[in-house]
Amino acid sequence: MTSKKLILTGIAAVTVTATAAIGVPLASASSGTTGTSYSFNGTSVNIRTAPNTSSDVAGSLQDEESRAIHCWTHGETAGNPRGDQTDVWFQIDAGYVSGAFFFQDDLDVTVPQCEESGGDQGENLPGEPGVYAGVELDAEQVGNARTIMSVAKGHGFGRDAQIIALMTAMQESQMYNLDYGDRDSQGLFQQRPETGWGTVEQVRTPVLATRAFFGVADHTSNPGLRDIEGWESMRKTEAAQAVQRSAFPEAYAKWEEMATAVVDANSDVEPQQ
Repeated sequence: MTSKKLILTGIAAVTVTATAAIGVPLASASSGTTGTSYSFNGTSVNIRTAPNTSSDVAGSLQDEESRAIHCWTHGETAGNPRGDQTDVWFQIDAGYVSGAFFFQDDLDVTVPQCEESGGDQGENLPGEPGVYAGVELDAEQVGNARTIMSVAKGHGFGRDAQIIALMTAMQESQMYNLDYGDRDSQGLFQQRPETGWGTVEQVRTPVLATRAFFGVADHTSNPGLRDIEGWESMRKTEAAQAVQRSAFPEAYAKWEEMATAVVDANSDVEPQQ
């Protein structure tokens, strides 16, 4: 495959020291470096609203286009057609670009690591939208997360169970109370009325859907987290899969850092039944 050039502008002289960066640590360069070049396979790359491949596309970065790189952060591991993989993402003015599409030639990149828990937005505040471990959540998503946490607390589930539930809801619905899904799946957890999770109204009622996920609902006898023997000692993605029985059992894992950040930032949530 012919290697093309993608021209970007570094704006800060701080070394990127991520060993996951396409197998080669990106080294520091002189302060004020501009026009830093990387070989690029293709003609453009998607810009995402958050550092993961399931986030909305905010635009595209074209071959030979110049953009300022503000910082780099860890996100979802992404790959390219050549087979390279990395969890490094670069933040530019419009969003995030996967580092999988950048290959170091003989030049260096000089951008800082984004601040923890929200980059330039600073510390996450309880109940507020923001960037949680590199994932941007709006007010609706955070509100749904707090509902899930509230129900969990009301039924005696602690931090780990809350994280598992948020990982699950993020993978299944992006933490939105959807009125559509695969086949008849709907709601935060994409529960299916046809498989006994409740009526359409029940699976689309966040409190009831959350009770069902945890196995404490009156409207369904489907096993929830409480019914999974040994869930406390499982990997969190395995515990989520034990409830959901997804065709993609490892898919929940990528949301663990985000879910942990949300739970820790919203510890003020009061319990509800």
